[in-house]
Amino acid sequence: MYFSFSVILSFLAIFQFLQCAFLIFHVSVEIELKYEGYIRRQQADIEEARRLEGKKLPAGLDYSQVLGLRLEAVEKLNQVKPENLSQAGRVSGVSPADISVLMIWLAAQEKKQKEEAH
Repeated sequence: MYFSFSVILSFLAIFQFLQCAFLIFHVSVEIELKYEGYIRRQQADIEEARRLEGKKLPAGLDYSQVLGLRLEAVEKLNQVKPENLSQAGRVSGVSPADISVLMIWLAAQEKKQKEEAH
């Protein structure tokens, strides 16, 4: 059986393409498996940030009235006046514990407002 030089070159090109495609597929699967936990954690962090963005803070809130916040957090939050919990979490000097305190305070305020409405 006789194959022309151009046919042989075409087969070689196809073979090299398939080798490259397989290598890329193999590497991408390896990366996904290796970093799956990190990627899942990042996705959870993104979802949490979006959730916190929806938690609005009252515009004229005096943070010294929120019991449980650290003094540094009170000072920084009163200075910055964040609009939501996500912004508050990015303020230097505000810890995750302070954000938890604010979340609890917001939930209590919402409950209080619902009770007053009824």
